[in-house]
Amino acid sequence: MPGIRKHALTYVFVVILYLAGSFFLSLLHTFSHFRYTELFISGLLCFTWGQYIRGQIIHPRIRRNLLGISYALTALFVARMCKYMFFAYSGTAVRYFWYLYYIPFCIVPLMTYQTALCIGTEEHEHLPKHVHILRVCALLLSIFFMLNDKHRALLIIAPDGSYRHGWCYVLLVIWSLVLGYGAFAVMLYRCRLSKCRAKWYIPVLLSGIGALLLAWYVISGGTPSFHGVRLFNVQSAFSLIFIGCWHGCSIIGLLQTNTGYRELFRLSHINAELKDSTGAVRYASEASFDRASNAYLLVRGKPILGGSMTWTEDVSAIRRLNLRLEDMNERIEEENELIEEENAVTAERTRYETQNRLYDAIALHTHSQLAEIAETLRDSETAAEHLPHSLLLGTYVKRCANLMLLANRSPVIPTDELLYSVRESLECLHLLGKECVLESPSPRDCNAAEIIQTYDLFEALMEQTVARFTICSVVISASPELLLDIRMDAEPDAAALAPYLQDSALRLTVTEEDGAYRICAGGGATYA
Repeated sequence: MPGIRKHALTYVFVVILYLAGSFFLSLLHTFSHFRYTELFISGLLCFTWGQYIRGQIIHPRIRRNLLGISYALTALFVARMCKYMFFAYSGTAVRYFWYLYYIPFCIVPLMTYQTALCIGTEEHEHLPKHVHILRVCALLLSIFFMLNDKHRALLIIAPDGSYRHGWCYVLLVIWSLVLGYGAFAVMLYRCRLSKCRAKWYIPVLLSGIGALLLAWYVISGGTPSFHGVRLFNVQSAFSLIFIGCWHGCSIIGLLQTNTGYRELFRLSHINAELKDSTGAVRYASEASFDRASNAYLLVRGKPILGGSMTWTEDVSAIRRLNLRLEDMNERIEEENELIEEENAVTAERTRYETQNRLYDAIALHTHSQLAEIAETLRDSETAAEHLPHSLLLGTYVKRCANLMLLANRSPVIPTDELLYSVRESLECLHLLGKECVLESPSPRDCNAAEIIQTYDLFEALMEQTVARFTICSVVISASPELLLDIRMDAEPDAAALAPYLQDSALRLTVTEEDGAYRICAGGGATYA
């Protein structure tokens, strides 16, 4: 609070000094060299205030609006100087600079209202839609002012140089009052919602100085004077209203500024120093840069515009975390190795168990053939006699195991595998004196379970009729509805083959024609 009071009193002192200087310069009005010095100094002060705001305000949109206000107020004094000083002998130029003089009175209230709406908003947040309408209205009013020679609604100028205001001047006064009070209402509302709500009266008091001067001007019916010497001009009072308002807002913190670095560095815990180009410390925190007390205190620096910045970083906490992370990483690596070994053992055990289950399934599937082979070869005297038949059974065991191994890898296998199995079984039948023929068109993929069941059915048929048939013709079909087409001269026992079709999608059809029998096996087909 003392800092805010100090800034406010400084502004009041500057305003009093400005008014005193304006009065003093008015005393020198009779000297042509000092006649318009007041206007020049006033415009320069408005421009200087704008440059001060440019280096203080953080919000880009608020900064642009306040710069626009500064330039508009500067143009107010420049237009007056051009009217009375530089183009005083040109009637047309004087008139147009006179009209131009009223445009800042239209623009400044609008930009003040825009600035008030930007308080407390994000940088890229859009303004309300009615602001765009007000901008168009301000543009049309400015153009209307410059066309006063056509309509004479702003100023009615007599031939002798006297003038009076028209109805457009009243509209300009209403425009300024409505937008000015609207801006004050928005600012007071935003101030009420911020931390600086207890200091709302400061911008009101600072802008009130200019408002009192403007009220004095209106009550006096013109520029107030003391013993014939002008005290101030209307444009000076108008400028002080808006400059005092926004300067007060920046003092109380309603506008975000980049001031207070010294206090920020003093209270911060970042252990930093700001140095100028000569190396002298301008801002420093209270923390120490002593590395002797902390071996993990790192000093870093970076050049900045106009000097450099130095700060320290305490990396002891990071060091502790790194040590803990290294310890945890070692533990995780050890656990990962144990997990990998356990997974490898589990995978190997699973592979063995899967293989054992598969081998058990193969042994169970061919149990009857293996038992018959073992029984046949037990008697050495008859073993040679039954060797071809045992070879047929052994071929079936080998080829069936191969088919089951293939089915374990893929649910679909080509019919070529059935072809190879049947061919090898038929070669064994040749040893038994049977005439066998095998035909196969182009191969196709088929369900592995159906291939195995078809080969089981073929083997059962051969074992059943091996003693009775002489000629056998086998066709591996390319039709999706048919897998196996067998023609032989011995009648099969369909009832004995029925158990091989249980829980199967295969269908078996036996037909007889001229003493020859046709056995068809396939997926759900019915053969007449």
